[in-house]
Amino acid sequence: MDIDGRIEKAIAALATRQDGAIAHRQLLGLGLGEAAIEFWLEIGRLHRLHKGVYALGHMAITRRTRWWAAPLACGDDAVLSHWDGGVVWGVLNSSSPLIHVSAPGRTRDGHPGIRLHLPRQFPERDRTTHKGLPVTTVARLFIDLTPYLSLDRLTRMWDDANRQQILDLKEVEEIRARSKGRRGLKKIDHLLTQTRDLPPRTRTELERDGYLLFAESPDVPTPSANVWIAEAALEADLVFAPERVVVEIDHDEWHAKTRRQRERDNDRDFRLQRAGYKVLRVSDFRLRTDRQGIVRDVRDLLRAQRPLVLPEHADQPLAAHLLQA
Repeated sequence: MDIDGRIEKAIAALATRQDGAIAHRQLLGLGLGEAAIEFWLEIGRLHRLHKGVYALGHMAITRRTRWWAAPLACGDDAVLSHWDGGVVWGVLNSSSPLIHVSAPGRTRDGHPGIRLHLPRQFPERDRTTHKGLPVTTVARLFIDLTPYLSLDRLTRMWDDANRQQILDLKEVEEIRARSKGRRGLKKIDHLLTQTRDLPPRTRTELERDGYLLFAESPDVPTPSANVWIAEAALEADLVFAPERVVVEIDHDEWHAKTRRQRERDNDRDFRLQRAGYKVLRVSDFRLRTDRQGIVRDVRDLLRAQRPLVLPEHADQPLAAHLLQA
């Protein structure tokens, strides 16, 4: 069966973006007819994963392929959620064989291997993408999981999300306000109250606290503060000069940064990296709650940046081999 090469390329490109998964409706939309789809199934070019969803080319299915196939099976506006959403965002571990998907509406068909959630309210602003995958927002993730997880587990998730700077306090407050009647919301209220009770600090206080953290630690050297780095044309907060490591202290991490602030931070990081520096951003909240973790991260960065020092009389061929490794 002859098929236009442009259609085949478009199908391959879309399936590549979706980690090998593709939906029946997507194939039709790209110009592949029903007869051609049946033919591809017969010759093994398509492999059925769910009703209306296939793997293109082979059955070497990865976890990301399954993560794509599940929401594709449940509709264009379906996304990963609950435990799978937590794994995608990097704040939860789960080995469940079921894949959790949320979608708006009340009448969708279920599929084997998929736990489909149909919340009464599931506006578009609660859905996003992360690392290419369709998923609920982090704020929605906490609302969805709070009935099932203990306060201790939610607190660890909350701290993990903050360390990654993916938790927007205002977004959590907004979704909490429109989620009345859901189970477990007192745990969200506790986390919000605990966070609001942290007194604000000036940038000078933050930088001093960050400096003292390293100055008083036996595991890392003492950095220099407020150092002008000519190669990057900027002043960095804390600098470990010999290893070319920079620690930037982020103020007011709980409230969403403006687009201009994010772009400014990205520009600073790029200029430092281009000048040969490794950059670690540390939020105020993490500086208060995970001091040993910060020291550990900086220690690992320093070790990775230190040059290899060979003995004075090292065997030259061996030395060359090590330097190339």
